[in-house]
Amino acid sequence: MRAVPTAAGLSRVVLSSGARRHLLNYGWPGNVRELEHAIHRAVVLARATRAGGEVVLEAQHFALSDDVLPTPPAESDLALPTCRNLRESTENFQREMIRQALAQNNHNWAASARALETDVANLHRLAKRLGLKD
Repeated sequence: MRAVPTAAGLSRVVLSSGARRHLLNYGWPGNVRELEHAIHRAVVLARATRAGGEVVLEAQHFALSDDVLPTPPAESDLALPTCRNLRESTENFQREMIRQALAQNNHNWAASARALETDVANLHRLAKRLGLKD
């Protein structure tokens, strides 16, 4: 937040309490870069409505794509799997997570490993152990 005024050619950028609450309540499906981009967009919008070297960011300056927090799953969605034991359930869960990551990353193992926040070599070993890879 400290680098924003300099990058925008302003003397000061202030975050209102409403904007702060708005940012804290947002789910942030992305990462820090998404937050940085949201702040920069808000500065541009705020500058359009105010002249001078200081800008106060309000909640309406943030056009976040998902302003509503996701609804929690229904209790029926949380039902325990029909597996016999914890190990089998864990392996099924890991198998499904890897399949989804591979599908979302065009079967790129390195990108899937990053998405799953694991090392690519560990992902290959796990996939082999789970029967997902020869």
